[in-house]
Amino acid sequence: MKRILFILSAAAILLFQSCEHNIDADLENLEGVLCLNAFLITDSDTNFVHVSLTSRTKPVPVPNARIELSVNGNLVETVTDCYKITYKARWQEEVYDDDWGWMWIEKSGICTDTIFGTYMLTSKFNVGDKVRVDVYSGSQHVWAEDVAPQKIENPAVSHTYTHRTMKEIGALLEDHDRVSLDVRFDDISADANYYRMAIYSNYYVENKSFTMLFPEELDLHSKNEIMDYARKNLNHPVFNEFDDTVEVFYLASDLFDGWSGYEDYSYRGNLILSEGEPQSSGESTDLDALITDVENTFRVFSDNLFSNSTARLTATVWCNGMIPDNINRPPYDDLFTDEELNMVGDYYNWHLTVKLQSISEQQYYYLRAMNAITSSSYDEMSNLSGAMKIPTNVHGGSGNFCVTTTTIVKVPILDNYRPPFYDTIYK
Repeated sequence: MKRILFILSAAAILLFQSCEHNIDADLENLEGVLCLNAFLITDSDTNFVHVSLTSRTKPVPVPNARIELSVNGNLVETVTDCYKITYKARWQEEVYDDDWGWMWIEKSGICTDTIFGTYMLTSKFNVGDKVRVDVYSGSQHVWAEDVAPQKIENPAVSHTYTHRTMKEIGALLEDHDRVSLDVRFDDISADANYYRMAIYSNYYVENKSFTMLFPEELDLHSKNEIMDYARKNLNHPVFNEFDDTVEVFYLASDLFDGWSGYEDYSYRGNLILSEGEPQSSGESTDLDALITDVENTFRVFSDNLFSNSTARLTATVWCNGMIPDNINRPPYDDLFTDEELNMVGDYYNWHLTVKLQSISEQQYYYLRAMNAITSSSYDEMSNLSGAMKIPTNVHGGSGNFCVTTTTIVKVPILDNYRPPFYDTIYK
């Protein structure tokens, strides 16, 4: 029993090794406390501040707060209205008709939704600025400030894209398509610095095919005016001429598949991104079994391993089944040449965006705590470690306030890539 308790206690120490940077929360007096949360970004046209009152179930949005933004001691913006989203919408409405009685009709229009508790700031601030936000609601006043960190300059990103055909794909994930990224950048200063890396995808497929023109829809009748219109307005027109008329085909395109969003990339084996995680080798121990699921979910890291030198981050993005091995040759007659047929088919585009952020120590320890609280180990060990210690730098209330500086690197993986044709009877 003593050995088990020792292992659990050691795991708790590893999970919360940054406790000295945290502030214990008084869980008995959290009802109705004004809470300020904001992760602001330098040189951005829009930033958002979230204001709520704490409760034992869920935060209560505050719709009537006053937000003041100060930069380097000067008040630059005051906001009192919650953020509004305007969009086009369609809906059905039940109406009464004298002849038909009650019936549903479709309507459309512009709708506006108010996001209560969220306030938008539009004033910009730059690297090195001291940024402060004051929030007033009722008799409560909370404030927080942070200094915008330095920017990561000239990062280098290289990649290797590995495509496996269907014949090569096996049962293991490693056999599927993947992109291996190598990211390098210099530590921004000799002081202690903190960073975060996110990867986003932009993927879409464009289908190109020859489509027939219907001249009557354009009020075109004579052979000459049809051909003249096609040459001036259509992409690569192809003519099939008869005595007094002509068929026209042109190259048309259509986006039929696409998505964009955050990539949950793999970083295993990279010591910098695995900071704080177990790095055992050989036989696993009881301690490893307890804490191996505490992953760096929010992808934050310090410069402990590359202080005043160069960071090297390696990551893998999986892309299972995105790109087919080949496509069918379209069943056209002899109307099109081989060169024209080589224009048709599905074209694949896939770009990755690497977002590197320099963040404050406050945000670093906050997200480190969130890494632990989102793991199953926290649920299993909370009775031993006590309540999660979440750092806060908000004066007069609760919450977190951070300013980050972002560097974007776009990595083209596939640009208008078209798989080769099958060898068929149409070749």
